[in-house]
Amino acid sequence: MAAIGRLPDTITDRAVNIRLRRRKPSETVHPFRQSRDMPDLHALRDDLAAWVGEHADKLRDAHPDTPLEDRAADLWEPLLAVADLAGGGWPTLARQAAVALSHEAAKADSDHSDGHELLVDCRDLFHALLRADFVPTETLLAALKAIPDSRWAEDGLTGRRLAAMLKPYAIEPVRDPSGTKRGYKRVRFDDAFDRYLSDPVAPTAPDLPSEPSDVSEPQQP
Repeated sequence: MAAIGRLPDTITDRAVNIRLRRRKPSETVHPFRQSRDMPDLHALRDDLAAWVGEHADKLRDAHPDTPLEDRAADLWEPLLAVADLAGGGWPTLARQAAVALSHEAAKADSDHSDGHELLVDCRDLFHALLRADFVPTETLLAALKAIPDSRWAEDGLTGRRLAAMLKPYAIEPVRDPSGTKRGYKRVRFDDAFDRYLSDPVAPTAPDLPSEPSDVSEPQQP
């Protein structure tokens, strides 16, 4: 399948994703002509189908070692089995391609997610500024909007939308012990950070005007 733009996650999560890029003016390519090139491609397809048919039993029983996990490992297993059976440099090349393409697809999926971006910003803020076990919604909103070049200020992030974006990560607003403020428990964020974020913590975060009881000053390096 090919498309301009982004395909639905239900497709990209179950496919080997190959990202096409616009050709630079300095790059030269051979033009594709269907009448000229399709016969050779059809012949290659038939040769591959015949080869796979001859080795169907071995491929069916194969359990290739994989550098991937979970759905990506299941997705790439048939291709790695074919590469192992082909031998030569194919096993190494196939695993290098599997790691590179899976990593790129995962990164694109994360970058595409508004929720992921929100988690990253919250994690950086909590690491540098927000030390309390309970953070009021107003404090968190102010912190997010104070980030330099923040999209959250431009988007007009509200408490309702913040709650909706955090809900898929099992982070929901609660009342503080006194019952006077709505906000978020830090421990719920820590669990989401461990599960969904793998990139390093940003070294700095913006200065944040807020209530002294809710925010601690950044520690000096």
